[in-house]
Amino acid sequence: MALPIPSMSRLAKDIAEGYIQLTVVMFRGTPVDKFKTLQHELTKLLQEVRGTAVDLEDFQALKAKNTKISRLNHALVMLKNYCRERKIYF
Repeated sequence: MALPIPSMSRLAKDIAEGYIQLTVVMFRGTPVDKFKTLQHELTKLLQEVRGTAVDLEDFQALKAKNTKISRLNHALVMLKNYCRERKIYF
């Protein structure tokens, strides 16, 4: 099973929104060049989400922002660990 979406930017946005959760099974059968693209898109979106200004009194917006950051960090860690185990270097 390869990654479900051909557009890595769309996949990164879906991960941030919680529609897709990455698993190791999804990485199987995926071409190596897509890993680098996915890592780039996840990092870019993570910087964008971190740069978003949120009112400190709006707890729901703060929670949503922190949840997106958490999802993106988790996806990046899984991707890096998978690539390290398979000796795939960017």
